[in-house]
Amino acid sequence: MIAASTVLGRAGAAGARVAALIVLAAAIAACSRAGALTAYSTEGTSAAQQSRTIVSLNRITQSDQGDAGALNKRGTAFGNAGRYDKALADFSAAIAANPEFHQAYANRGLVYIQLGDLARAEADFAQALTLSPDYGPALIGRGDVYRLRKQFAPARADYDRALSLDGTNARAYYSRALILQAQGLGKRALADFTQAMELDPKAAEPRYARALSYIAANRLDEALSDLDAAVRLENGHAQAWATRGAVLERRRDLSAARISYARALALDPGNAMARAGFDRISGILPGLATADNEIDRNDTGSWLR
Repeated sequence: MIAASTVLGRAGAAGARVAALIVLAAAIAACSRAGALTAYSTEGTSAAQQSRTIVSLNRITQSDQGDAGALNKRGTAFGNAGRYDKALADFSAAIAANPEFHQAYANRGLVYIQLGDLARAEADFAQALTLSPDYGPALIGRGDVYRLRKQFAPARADYDRALSLDGTNARAYYSRALILQAQGLGKRALADFTQAMELDPKAAEPRYARALSYIAANRLDEALSDLDAAVRLENGHAQAWATRGAVLERRRDLSAARISYARALALDPGNAMARAGFDRISGILPGLATADNEIDRNDTGSWLR
């Protein structure tokens, strides 16, 4: 396959729409590969709240290193803050203190997914389910392992089982939708993404993922609406900003697209989609040539329609 950067480098104004579609297709593929690794959480705690939780729990665990519940809570706070080494240590200590602690096994499995160790993740989810066969987070976590391995049938079975136990589980709908999206079952994926959004209105990731399904169906107005909502909910979602830029470029709103690409680059300077799009449009439009200048000229709040 020809690299997307090569295609984009050769595309002039007449070919920009085709190049944008190539990039959007890559975004859809990336979403299906990395869905379990995204920061989709139904808890949505802020960085300040996570920090306060860690400080508070430090006092407890320092006084009683054998408190499995406190270790598990602190590990969860570390995990939400992206401090996976410390989360792993706390969950392992919680398990050592209480080998029957199924929640700690499931939480450690989620950390192993983040670290890319699917074998250890699967083992921890299996142990959690041995201890508590109907524990939904472990079913969803094991489903995520299967999905990342492209073992869609057992993944779907785990998600279906989780939903049979709790039909209000937004994460199960979201994860199942990623499978349907990867299999090209767009209408069914849209239904599950929509259900996840209704159950968890503050989560950005289902909106971003549903936008990719709309893009695949060439429903760009609806995709743009979802991307606008995603970046409002999570302003630091660089890939959502980059994808938003690609949609705007496809609609020939080049000035707005360049601004969206610039925002993505401010958040993630190595974002290939945003860099290619920003450079491509800068070669067509007169004016500022750097993403930093584009950002300086535009207030964040004005970037959304």
